[in-house]
Amino acid sequence: MSDKTKRTSVYFTVESSRDDSLRNASLYLLHFFITFYKIIYAMIINIDYLKIHVHLGASRSHDIMTRKKQAYSSRHYSVIENIYLYDIKVAVMESQPHSSILHKHSALIKIENQLLYNYELFRYIDMLIYCLNAEVKNISRLDVCADFIKFKNNLKPSSLIRGFMQEKYLRNKRGKYTIIGSQRNVQEVEYLRFGSKSSDVNVYLYNKSKEMQDVKYKKYIAEKWAALKNDKDDDVWRLEVSLTSQALTYVDTNTSEIFKINLGMLKGAHFVENLFYSLVLEYFEFRKNNGTKNKSRMPKVQLIDRDVIVYERQKFALSKDITKRDKILLKNMYQFEKRYAGASKVAVESAVNIKKELIRDNYLSEYLLRKKESWRNEIIE
Repeated sequence: MSDKTKRTSVYFTVESSRDDSLRNASLYLLHFFITFYKIIYAMIINIDYLKIHVHLGASRSHDIMTRKKQAYSSRHYSVIENIYLYDIKVAVMESQPHSSILHKHSALIKIENQLLYNYELFRYIDMLIYCLNAEVKNISRLDVCADFIKFKNNLKPSSLIRGFMQEKYLRNKRGKYTIIGSQRNVQEVEYLRFGSKSSDVNVYLYNKSKEMQDVKYKKYIAEKWAALKNDKDDDVWRLEVSLTSQALTYVDTNTSEIFKINLGMLKGAHFVENLFYSLVLEYFEFRKNNGTKNKSRMPKVQLIDRDVIVYERQKFALSKDITKRDKILLKNMYQFEKRYAGASKVAVESAVNIKKELIRDNYLSEYLLRKKESWRNEIIE
């Protein structure tokens, strides 16, 4: 090997060594910032509430399932049962409706909260549906949530609530809200809710650590918080979105496909994650109040690591108009049936048939259950 070649080789080795060091240092810094980013902005996303509407068939006989009837009933159903699989409580089921308005085999199954945090969740749900010989009609209620310490922009949840109270931050949507806090040496805020009992969508931001201390400690939730790397033992907050059965129709913005959320979709972790972030972007978006008249032109408050809505909720204006007319017709038919029970049999049966046709829609059946008492009182008065 010539001296020139040796010098070139040595030069190359030195440069390569230096490049490797720089590259390793860069990768280390990149890894550090990514890790630091994840520690601060990590969100643990999960389903926190799941209620399913089913029609029951003849229950299959299985040693793995136990049904224990409770000594009370609910507003709409006469039988309440705790359901066990392999001696593990997996659900509470309401069945045998009080009213003939509901299908006689109609039932509601609320999945146990602890099971929702179990990686075998859907294996248990599939077994439960099979053993009950149930036909799943739809999801009655779905809550998705994220537990975290700070938002993406390093903003503390309590600071966001205070900023909202001071109109430093404005929510980019109208609606009712509720704030809960306490006044000690300093004002402490721990809860913010957008929506009401009658809303299809409710959004909650609250101090989950405090709730677990004051109300009920749930070990299976606390164990998941280890992923947050909470070395400073900061409070963990929860951002939760609650959906009724009327808020489950969406369009995939990538494919333009319209769909209604079903159990099969919830089996995909990416689906639940995309759904949660999409809901946050739609219902929990804030703007920095810079005094401009148009709120939409104010700068966004970057709370999460997403800026694109993947699943956009579909609301059909036409169906709302129809529903309003249907509500009036439903009330008239209900009151006609009660007021003129002794009238022409054909007329009463016609009213009953129209009512039954209207309440095929799940929303109107729930609406009737809510309103029938007040409608009946109107007749009495």
